[in-house]
Amino acid sequence: RLVFSNCPCNGGTCKNLYEALKYASGRYVKPFSPGDMLYDARVLHDWAAYMDRTACEVSFGDAVYYQFAEPHIRIIPVRNAPVQRQLFTGRPSRALFVDYLLTNDTILGAAVMMRAARMRADSARIVGRLKYAEDYMLRIAVFEKRDIRYFARRVIWYEYGPGISTTQNEKWRVRLQQDFEACNAIL
Repeated sequence: RLVFSNCPCNGGTCKNLYEALKYASGRYVKPFSPGDMLYDARVLHDWAAYMDRTACEVSFGDAVYYQFAEPHIRIIPVRNAPVQRQLFTGRPSRALFVDYLLTNDTILGAAVMMRAARMRADSARIVGRLKYAEDYMLRIAVFEKRDIRYFARRVIWYEYGPGISTTQNEKWRVRLQQDFEACNAIL
């Protein structure tokens, strides 16, 4: 079921997600940003089944990066994030901690699905402290050694370029750095 927040103003991605989660129902939540699309018609069904089988709270898959190049869509050949996906087996390890938090080999937030209760709790921890980088909830999950699993499948089409995390705009780089530092304070 799609849920849209009744928030009268844009309070930033973290607040918008937090508000929308008040209306979400079901076991899992898969947030979407403009430009993101499910990879195919079965992906949510298969992904939820995988999460049920593994009993994980957080899962991520692969993305196909694309850009609009009028009159066509151009696929961007990038290495999926994180590069070290094999570390996400459900057994938190020192190698995962180092790879994710110290070398910044991070999960693409757009390719994540979480148990609804977990996303509500994590969103509540960051709202008011972080403004734009809601996917930094994953840094907290890694830090706290939570069960995060790699779903070895393409899950989304990810529009690369115009979003706040992929633009080359200095204003957004500064804002995301502020959120990074606020997340470090939580850690």
